[in-house]
Amino acid sequence: MAMHADRFRECLLLYGTDLEQWPAEARAAGWQALDQSSVCRALRDDHVQFEAVLRSSEPQAPRPGLEGRIIAAARRRERAGYPGLFEFLSSCSRDLRIPAPVLVAAAVLIIGIVIGLWMPSDPVLAESESAEAQLFSDSATEAL
Repeated sequence: MAMHADRFRECLLLYGTDLEQWPAEARAAGWQALDQSSVCRALRDDHVQFEAVLRSSEPQAPRPGLEGRIIAAARRRERAGYPGLFEFLSSCSRDLRIPAPVLVAAAVLIIGIVIGLWMPSDPVLAESESAEAQLFSDSATEAL
């Protein structure tokens, strides 16, 4: 089974450049792709170089005062308080890249659903309640 360059790239990202570490079914197709495709060889060479760069780089120490800057930023945010509804919707629109009319329509829909669930307007229920009230008043009148 021949492996295409896109699938070979996926396997490189998933399993690394050492084809011996790949699962057996992918390993055989990977070796065949390396033998037959210059694109796959170039991809593997690029990934070998990239992994070498990753292994050689040393982690950098944070700049002095990082902890203080983090704490100060948290305190500033804490003092700022929570945004109002308008600010929240504006930030959602900006962050999620959703047009404001769509956000407003969604909010109106949600509010409508909540009101509909909170105040059911079932005509059968209203009729049965009025019928029960009529029966109650009739029985109360008869008792007098």
